[in-house]
This record gives sequence, C-alpha cells and structure tokens, in this order.
Amino acid sequence: GVSLSLTDDAHNFYLSVKDNGRGFDVAEVEARPVERRGGGLANMRARARVLGGDITIQSDLTSGGTELRLTLPRSRK
Repeated sequence: GVSLSLTDDAHNFYLSVKDNGRGFDVAEVEARPVERRGGGLANMRARARVLGGDITIQSDLTSGGTELRLTLPRSRK
C-alpha cells in the first residue's frame, strides 16, 4: 500500500509519500552513472529545487518500504 500526507506551516508545504514495498539502497542508486540510473529521482529533485524546495528519500532494504519527502516553500523569493 501507499500512504500520502500533505501538511503545511506558515512557511512550507510538506508532502510525504510512503510505501511498504521491498525498498532499495538510495546511495547505490544515486552513485550510478546517469545513463544507468534513469532520470526519475534526479528530475524530481531538480524540479523541486527550481521551485525553491527539496526532496529527501529514505528506503530500507531490511524492513522494506520507501518514503519520499518533498518540502516546498509557500512563496518563492
């Protein structure tokens, strides 16, 4: 299954997308040459940064599951 959470405060919006899949080694995927890792994670991170935000990804091979957390400012400066 997948769970979504969208919250905010005075400065930011926070989106969390979490699944209970098998997980993966984030560092290993990000260390691959660009042509071998695809563009998904890099493109999401670049688009978030264009909007003044950031994405963090945590995944666990042992217990499974992956969580992607997106933070976006309420307004761009």
